[in-house]
Amino acid sequence: NPNPNPNPNPNPNPNPNPSPGASLAHAISSSADGAVRLWDGGGGLLAELLPPAGAPRPAQPVPLDLGARGAHSNVVACGRAEQLLLLDLAAEVVSAAVPLPHGLPAVHVALDSTSHLIASSSLQAGCVHLWDVRLLPAPPEGQQLAPAALLWEDLSAAARRALVGTLPLPSGFSCARQLHLDECKLFAALDSNPDAHLFSRSSAQLALFDVRAVGAHQHAAPPLLWRRPVRGGLSCFQCSGSRLLLGSCAGPVLLWHQSGGLPPVAEREVEPERRKLRTADKKKTHTKVPPPPAHQHTHTLK
Repeated sequence: NPNPNPNPNPNPNPNPNPSPGASLAHAISSSADGAVRLWDGGGGLLAELLPPAGAPRPAQPVPLDLGARGAHSNVVACGRAEQLLLLDLAAEVVSAAVPLPHGLPAVHVALDSTSHLIASSSLQAGCVHLWDVRLLPAPPEGQQLAPAALLWEDLSAAARRALVGTLPLPSGFSCARQLHLDECKLFAALDSNPDAHLFSRSSAQLALFDVRAVGAHQHAAPPLLWRRPVRGGLSCFQCSGSRLLLGSCAGPVLLWHQSGGLPPVAEREVEPERRKLRTADKKKTHTKVPPPPAHQHTHTLK
């Protein structure tokens, strides 16, 4: 909603000072115009953490990821244009901002509160960057973001220490379209199409990397444990314990089981039959409508 109601909260008795440990918003959303907003359970706007980037800015993905899975999630990783941001929901502020090394727009971010790591991927960068949340620099005083003109090379040595690892993608892959961090495990959906659109989510393979070495050795390249093609192409995936649920571009939903660093085993297809998506044009039967009888009269109801 580009023009939210300035006073949308329907709750007549809102709690102005919620507990820092409580979930401060039932939903957080981002828009292609760069805005990030917090919402309550009734759809009312609680806060606008980031305003729209402005008319001159082209539409870009603004990926978000919560720092914890549960009701006590007050930290959110955010990629906006060529910057990586850390959002503090308790204080409703941007607590950290850093320009991305390649100066390319972010397409996905993943945050794991246990390992204190953020993984970020940029369009056609050919790598995934790993950051230590505790070392990310705060934005300049009085500003929400790092200056747009600030480049990675302009940062101080202390600020650049937040980048603790750079993970080069396997040969032939130019972008990681989706990331998921689970302590020492980093799942990445690998895209091999260098001409794919910024908003594309289609990937050719799913890969697993071990990121335990990152904390001990700065800029160490995490080892690739396995990568596996997805029949029909990968559109999205979800992790739940040892199971991976994958949505394929061909139609079926795939269920994989993986243990440790071993390659996953396909259990079954949740939707075994391929279903063709038909547009309105494809549904047309082109049946000709017969003309009315020659002596048909038109009656007007009064």
